[in-house]
Amino acid sequence: MTTRVLAIARYTVLEAVRIRLALAVAVAILVALGASVFVRELALIQDARMQTAVYAVIARLVAVFIVALHVGGSLTREFHDKGLDAVLALDIPRWQYVAAKYAGYAALAIATAALSALPLVTLTDAGPALAWFGSLALETCIIAAISMFCVVTFSHLPSAMAFVAGFYVLCRGIGGLALIAAHPTAGSESPLHHAMAGALAVVAALVPPLDDWTRTAWLVDAPPGWNELACIAGETLVYVMLLITATLIDFHRKSV
Repeated sequence: MTTRVLAIARYTVLEAVRIRLALAVAVAILVALGASVFVRELALIQDARMQTAVYAVIARLVAVFIVALHVGGSLTREFHDKGLDAVLALDIPRWQYVAAKYAGYAALAIATAALSALPLVTLTDAGPALAWFGSLALETCIIAAISMFCVVTFSHLPSAMAFVAGFYVLCRGIGGLALIAAHPTAGSESPLHHAMAGALAVVAALVPPLDDWTRTAWLVDAPPGWNELACIAGETLVYVMLLITATLIDFHRKSV
């Protein structure tokens, strides 16, 4: 079992190497770094903090975008090229295939986060940069899991990526939406407000609050504590397990 899982995971990583995913990440990082330098030159005060903040925001979005697009494109291509049929013809259980593919994608997500955090070593201290990298690695692992789930569920790359984008925006903004619902400026007694506040509370309890992950404030203000990072790691593990389980359930329903 271990040999099969490692072989599929290794093939997943080799596929990314062949299509030069690392080069795409490096180019995107250079563009983000160039944009941050441009903003630093325009800033009148605290130019170093401004450059760090701008780079962190752009790099985080770039890492999430690249991981989601690669996972979606790779899995969709494998389905369309009937490569999955050949793999499952070898009497490999579907749960092993899903676990192996996610292991490969998670490794690529962590590598992408590492490359994205590399310039921060020169922009800030090593401690905050390491914490930011660890959180981004966990965040991209969640994105890899939701991308796998969406591709298996929708079987159509544009629809899957649209769902991933909507999911990410929702997870990033759910904290602010819940705060607005809890402290409205007017109409707090209306039934509509209570219904919307209740719905937002349910959504906030179900989706990961990604605004707590990979915070730019860690780089320019104070780094997070070990308890905060441990909490983020625990939540990441829970959500990844739930997404992989949902992917496996939907995968068993498909005929390949």
